[in-house]
Amino acid sequence: AGLEALQRAAQAALLRAASEEHPAALEILAASVETRINSRMFVMPGKMGVLVVNVGYGTTWGEWRSRLQLYAEWLDTIVADDPGVMVVLADGLDVIFGGCDEATFLERYMA
Repeated sequence: AGLEALQRAAQAALLRAASEEHPAALEILAASVETRINSRMFVMPGKMGVLVVNVGYGTTWGEWRSRLQLYAEWLDTIVADDPGVMVVLADGLDVIFGGCDEATFLERYMA
């Protein structure tokens, strides 16, 4: 339990620092499993440059199930802190954000 709490605190601090560095990032949390880069976060290419948490940081690619396992473990820690958080899971560096604002994004999601 101690290690998990430390990981959640580190993740929250990382997200706060990232949001200060990239104020245009959406309030919606975006995540990807990208094992080809050595970075905890990256900016998704596109109009606004969405900040993406790299769930695959520090891991090596196994098989397609490894991506699902990493997402599941990471999501467990995120929803433990905020059960109502909106999370977008995206493929890695080959995804481009079109640039709608957060309200439009949520409106289309809810439709």
